[in-house]
Amino acid sequence: MASVVASSSGTSKVPASTPASSSAASSYEADQAAWEAGGHAMLEQATMSGTADQLRERLAGLADHGVTELVFQPCGPDTRRELEAFMATAKSAVAV
Repeated sequence: MASVVASSSGTSKVPASTPASSSAASSYEADQAAWEAGGHAMLEQATMSGTADQLRERLAGLADHGVTELVFQPCGPDTRRELEAFMATAKSAVAV
């Protein structure tokens, strides 16, 4: 069984404002340091985001390599819409 984290929306940058609480600020600082050290370069390797066509191509490639399961993490306030959009794209990528 192979897995991949998938998202129909991606993170483009770490937020510019620092959170108010000390634990949140510490977490923010760690995230910011990782981002500045080049951690963002692995986003395309560890996640999927982009247009439906881009996702369809990536999903088809994963299916061709035997991937049978995905971990889906919706972004934004409309989880149902995110899930429906992802499912439509995923189904069209592996249609038999």
